[in-house]
Amino acid sequence: DLYPDATVMFADIAGFTAWCSVREPAQVFVLLETLYGAFDQHARARGVFKVETIGDSYVAVAGLPDPRPDHALVMARFARECLDSMSLVCNHLVVELGPDTADLALRVGLHTGAVTAGVLRGQKARFQLFGDTVNTTARMESNGLPGRIQASEATFKALGKLGKGHWARKRDELVQAKGKGKMQTYWVDPKMSDASTIESASSLESEGISGVPHIEDWRMAAKMEGLVAWNVDVLSRLLHRIAQSRVTSRRASLGLNKQASASTVGEDKAILFERSQEIDFVASKKKFDESSQLGEELRAQMREFVLEISDLYNEALPYHNFERASHVALSLKTMINSAEKAVGTKSKDELFSSDPLAEFGCLFAMLIHGVDHSGASNAELVKEKNEKVSLFHGRCINEQHAFNVGMELLMSEKYRYIRTMIAATKQEWARF
Repeated sequence: DLYPDATVMFADIAGFTAWCSVREPAQVFVLLETLYGAFDQHARARGVFKVETIGDSYVAVAGLPDPRPDHALVMARFARECLDSMSLVCNHLVVELGPDTADLALRVGLHTGAVTAGVLRGQKARFQLFGDTVNTTARMESNGLPGRIQASEATFKALGKLGKGHWARKRDELVQAKGKGKMQTYWVDPKMSDASTIESASSLESEGISGVPHIEDWRMAAKMEGLVAWNVDVLSRLLHRIAQSRVTSRRASLGLNKQASASTVGEDKAILFERSQEIDFVASKKKFDESSQLGEELRAQMREFVLEISDLYNEALPYHNFERASHVALSLKTMINSAEKAVGTKSKDELFSSDPLAEFGCLFAMLIHGVDHSGASNAELVKEKNEKVSLFHGRCINEQHAFNVGMELLMSEKYRYIRTMIAATKQEWARF
């Protein structure tokens, strides 16, 4: 069937290929299922027809199969909702899928025109769209920018007829679209304020009433919260494993396994039994469980610690900020997991991941390695004869300073519980 007037949307995830390269297939499925599920809900609410998904591409149309005169307006609002859902979903999945999940963004293209739609006969037949409108929409998406909605002039005019021309802003440069040549396009945002709203906001500011957060501020806050949550989750789980490993090794050293129990006799057996009862009681009382008060207390203290660490970073520095430190930690964690999967279970005891204290120490080092960085390199600090140079004998100045700052924070009284979870003896602390 031919539909003479409809608006098509193409949406693609920017950064998806690189993100997938360090993920398990199951993790990719979780992201796409959650994301497309959110898009589908908006589509049902708006009366938008979902055409198909191909990998990380989502295709939808408004104005068919039931024609409607406001298809451009409906699709613009739907596209805006998809952008918002993209940000919310990715930040929500940071703990499960890693901190760089928050870096993913949606690139959206819109075009209005005639569309032929139908089902091609054959195996696995499905509803599809055909025509130049579809091709032009694809060019709008591919030449767009992450986090933006790019629309053709046809869509811009359709919005203007509906009294929503102020939603669009002409792109400064012409777009060189494949097979189309140079095209004038527009950035569309249904949340853009009209003249009266802008005037009202200006009058409020003139009266000294300000501080209402911008949508970008909310997104940045959500992204930072996701990074904090991921670090808290990873480090807390490792402390759990350290505690479990400690109990297991103590039981083994005391001969609490069946073999040791069978060989223990007389007075030594009675003493051993008494000590085992004491250890079992302690273990049962203090066994870490995420749902227990102990687990909640640890996570609360770890969250406070990670937040303080994040505040010690200078977010203006491109290579020494909290986000980058989290990504470095993720890379290390991914490498450890990949190595474990490659080796298999036969040599598992020889793996780095079999030592939770060592793994925690390395991830902790990644977390604090750039705190309180001045932005100057070690060579520049030496040249400037900075006071830290003599303190650290001119070697690894920034790194040693960051270590000192991070460890000083950890050694404060309020984080005593975290320290006792890391190490129960002087020997364990020395290893850490």
